[in-house]
Amino acid sequence: MAPNRPFRPHKAAAGRTVGDGDDYVASVTGLLTGAVGSFPKVSGVTSEKNFGKANNYSLQLNSNFMTTAVCNGPDCRSWQQFIYSTGDREGAVFMQYWLIDYGSPCPSGWYADAPDCYTNSASVSAPNQVITQLANLTVSGSAVLGGVDSVTFTTETDAYSATGADTVVDLATGWNQSEFNVIGNGDGTKARFNAGSSIEVKIAVSNGTTAVPSCVSNGGTTAETNNLNLGRCEGFGGATPSIVFVEAN
Repeated sequence: MAPNRPFRPHKAAAGRTVGDGDDYVASVTGLLTGAVGSFPKVSGVTSEKNFGKANNYSLQLNSNFMTTAVCNGPDCRSWQQFIYSTGDREGAVFMQYWLIDYGSPCPSGWYADAPDCYTNSASVSAPNQVITQLANLTVSGSAVLGGVDSVTFTTETDAYSATGADTVVDLATGWNQSEFNVIGNGDGTKARFNAGSSIEVKIAVSNGTTAVPSCVSNGGTTAETNNLNLGRCEGFGGATPSIVFVEAN
């Protein structure tokens, strides 16, 4: 079951370490139909803690804040996350949907996180992964206009997927940027890595072209963070357009 807690949108100015707005996103011309987040190179990572608990983190592949038909006010924005979250007994793979600045009351079946509203897709359980397995983990998301969106979490040996209707926040009509990272496990928390950690982050995107996606700095959308500092970001075109950057402490 998806955890009953919000993986919040950022609302603060970008800070110094990764998250809460301070992150690179892959930006494309046109609309995305999918994205894949991975960690091609990981070095020096031996531990991670969140509120003193080891291996307590989330992997989030997030859309941009969008203007879509589901919001009911001029300041409302929709947002969709593809998430793997570690848990007390096992992890969960699911999508979390947001109506930012929607106001009150929230739609039926949605939770209030005033002035925002959020809800979860169906979820699937996945084994908790220790942080030293990070290089073997990926999260992918896809959007189908008027169809079914999906999230897939892969480990070294297995894959776990969940689905939901694209019409929940109309992702396919507004998705043109994607953020991916390893960060705190909801509620705006921080994943704290041991000193000497270095992680290469790759965001591969699908928008029907081979064009190089842009690296947009300070473009992150989640409120969760980690204690790493961003390095240089580079974009690549071709059969698998992507951006790649390093974060370290």
